[in-house]
Amino acid sequence: AATGAAETGDDAVRANAVRPLSFKSLVGRGHSEFSGPRQQDALEYFMHLLEQIARLEHASGDRLGLASAPPTKSHFNITFEDRVQCTESAHVSYRRHMEPVVQLDIPMEAAINKDEVESYKEREAKRQKLKESSADAYIGQNSSAVTRESDGGAEEPVIPKVPMAACLERLTSPAHIDDYFSAVLGRRVRASKTTRFASFPPYL
Repeated sequence: AATGAAETGDDAVRANAVRPLSFKSLVGRGHSEFSGPRQQDALEYFMHLLEQIARLEHASGDRLGLASAPPTKSHFNITFEDRVQCTESAHVSYRRHMEPVVQLDIPMEAAINKDEVESYKEREAKRQKLKESSADAYIGQNSSAVTRESDGGAEEPVIPKVPMAACLERLTSPAHIDDYFSAVLGRRVRASKTTRFASFPPYL
């Protein structure tokens, strides 16, 4: 909405704002998942939002004066480069592709609080045994015990803490491909694939 000359500060912000419920209703209109009140996957919603914006820009770009402007989606695109090397011929090929998000696997073995997590899991297992057996105490293999008196009820879960660097290292580490078709050999062989970032977008 346009603001008048007299509007300043909070008034101008409110005039240019969109209510969250109205925004959700507009973006999710006609979509089987996003038009309802159920909890939704954040990644799927973000991809749907970019797709909706792209359609509107394509349909109304000339009218809104956006014909010469780069698509909004391009501001989020990341260029990945895959390097694939055949293990038999040593032939190397490169492929580039763009994605608006970085999807990372979480290497749980890289957690920096593994001891605390394992200790919590053990206490939870003892609590479950105590509940199932209706006993007053449960003693584990290491002689540590959980009793009804010592068990203070629900304990705050201990969540594994995995460094971001470990997730990025997993993404860029070599991965094996068992059924890679080698154009040089004319058959399927094993190959090694390494992914790297070729470019970053203005918004990540």
